[in-house]
Amino acid sequence: PTPAPAPPPPAPAAPPPGAEQERPTPLPAGGVTVELRANGESWIRVTADGETAFQGVVGPGTVRRFRGDRRVTVRVGNAPAVEVIVNGRPYIPPPRRQVWEQTFEAP
Repeated sequence: PTPAPAPPPPAPAAPPPGAEQERPTPLPAGGVTVELRANGESWIRVTADGETAFQGVVGPGTVRRFRGDRRVTVRVGNAPAVEVIVNGRPYIPPPRRQVWEQTFEAP
């Protein structure tokens, strides 16, 4: 008798929900890029090169990305609820401030 073929290898297990690894988003050349990640509700206003890019309330899980050729200004109404990444690097807002505003300039 002919031996039975070997069973196929098991399919790779899918990662459990929420265990996906975040991959860094590639940055465009030049300018300044600001990414906002909300872990709670907050009002924000973003101005890119003097033009309002966004103004409103973001909720948990929201990720918004903004780019300016010269500068991006961010005003956050609930600082503990928003993580800020500037040109791929975390920005730590001033301690003990609920509301803050910062202008990020292109290098």
